[in-house]
Amino acid sequence: MLKNIIKKLIAYIFRPEYKFAKRGDKCFIGSNCIINSASMIELGNHVSIGPNAVLYCIYKKIIFGNNVLLGPNVTMVNGDHNMRKIGVPIIDNNEKEASDDADIIIEDDVWIGANVTILKGVTVGRGAVIAAGAVVTRSIPPYCVSGGIPAHVLNIRFTIEQVKQHEGILYSEKDRMKDGQLQHLASFATK
Repeated sequence: MLKNIIKKLIAYIFRPEYKFAKRGDKCFIGSNCIINSASMIELGNHVSIGPNAVLYCIYKKIIFGNNVLLGPNVTMVNGDHNMRKIGVPIIDNNEKEASDDADIIIEDDVWIGANVTILKGVTVGRGAVIAAGAVVTRSIPPYCVSGGIPAHVLNIRFTIEQVKQHEGILYSEKDRMKDGQLQHLASFATK
């Protein structure tokens, strides 16, 4: 037991200090994270990144909104290798195409469960929840609960009236979801 406490204390004291493009207030980075190109990552306020996360980006950004929670072992990769060059092994091909990399955007009030993988070009909408173990290859609408491989919408987090109430508490009137957005969201509710 004492050995584990000492090990955790050493990991805490000697954890790396990342130079993020933006780092809001009350951000937490868990132990044993691998963060490549922190200068391409923006953290809003109150972002918690669980232990063993892998955030990998080189040419595009990973952007976190406010009040975002990542469980342990979350992986985000916003680029691909160029696999389309004839006669060149993938490992040797350093030429990028525009479609090889794209930003990952995590909007406000999002919970991403343990062991989730999020790939290039994905936006996780405000208030969304991603179930543990999901592989997210396409964008997730606001307030949707999603899971699976590949991830798909399972349900919405609140009723439309509850979304309005939630938004009324957390956001100014100009930042709240509009009627058209709410109607679109209603299409994801399970019957």
